[in-house]
Amino acid sequence: MRRLQSARIVFVISLVSILLLILSFAGVLNPPIAGADRFAEEREAAHDLGAPDLLNPNESKKDSDSTGQIVDSSIDPTESQEGHDSLDPEGSDPVSTITLDVSGNDPALVPAREDGMLRVWPQELSLPKLHDVDYDYYLSLEQESRPLSGITVILDPSFGGSSTGASAVTDSGVLAEKDIVLVIAQIAERYLTEMGANVIMTRSSDIEHSLFYVAALSADTVLEAYSKEAAAANYDTQLIDDLRLQMSDVMRINQNSADSGGRGLFGGIGTSARLRLIYDIQAQYGDVLFINISLNQDNDPNKSGAEIRLMKQDFVTEVNNSYVEDQDPNSLSPNYSMIDSQNRTKLAWLLYGHLKHQSPTIAADAEPRLTETDMAVLRLNNLTSVSVVPGYLSNAADLAELGSAAGQQRIASAIAYAVRQYYVGP
Repeated sequence: MRRLQSARIVFVISLVSILLLILSFAGVLNPPIAGADRFAEEREAAHDLGAPDLLNPNESKKDSDSTGQIVDSSIDPTESQEGHDSLDPEGSDPVSTITLDVSGNDPALVPAREDGMLRVWPQELSLPKLHDVDYDYYLSLEQESRPLSGITVILDPSFGGSSTGASAVTDSGVLAEKDIVLVIAQIAERYLTEMGANVIMTRSSDIEHSLFYVAALSADTVLEAYSKEAAAANYDTQLIDDLRLQMSDVMRINQNSADSGGRGLFGGIGTSARLRLIYDIQAQYGDVLFINISLNQDNDPNKSGAEIRLMKQDFVTEVNNSYVEDQDPNSLSPNYSMIDSQNRTKLAWLLYGHLKHQSPTIAADAEPRLTETDMAVLRLNNLTSVSVVPGYLSNAADLAELGSAAGQQRIASAIAYAVRQYYVGP
């Protein structure tokens, strides 16, 4: 009896298998090995699209041309480069992307000069304009509780870690610049966040970052935003992703010395083709501000008062030309020429005005003390950027304001409300 039941089970299984095979051959069901065929088709599709072959990784190599644009050496340069197809995340129909066009970014095409000065990049964007700021929109938000929604403020409290900056000895101990500016930045962060702004701190604790780390962080903040807008507009973001990797390397190394490699794209004289791409992207983001916070110290204890430092276009050009020395300027990278001096000056005036309103003891001068000073964190970015220097630790009256909790809150409030007025108005 058991043998008869076993024979029947085998017969039924065999009959079902034969039926399934007949249905698959007739096209009613997928073949039993359809998965293998599907993966083979995806590999062939990826190969046709120029994707690297995992078994032959050297088959398709990516290089950088003289404009700083990523090019695929496996593609015939005579063929159209208007775009290419890539599989969407679900692996279904190909999605066509547009090459991020970079134009006029070859330093060899910039005319030479005979006056011993660096050549100058043309006053035009080298890549697509994807971001624009509607300043009128922010002016309409004056009565709103969070009028800075959509605005990003990068706060940079100087020094940190083993770099203390200026210092002063008091009855309660030593006051260090690194600690005072960090507290001011943290309070300003709270004010700005309450107003709706997105605040990025270059440091939130007692750690030290190189000047080039700060420049790379500022650049990467905007590169990330531009990459998202480029992807939304169906552009290939490989070039932007590559620039972000270079910024990541600078931040990872976190060193000021040239030998460390920590300067990255920021280490040369003038503005290289790739650095110009970053500056041209930053030029589109008027809704991102950079504010450094530092303090003064002097051997003359009578020197006092707040100061706002900035670098306008002519001054940046002058500083870069001063680095040429005995070299041939026409062999170096050109000077960048699209710094928004007007908005930098506007922000500086507002900052001094609010300091004077909140803390008149440190901003008592009738005329704002706006000075042009060479600071790497200002020179190596193309955002609207300034440095707030709210007094001297070497002056007794300034020290009393800078070292007190109430004084620090007044200074932080001045910074936040200056930013608010910059966008929203009085």
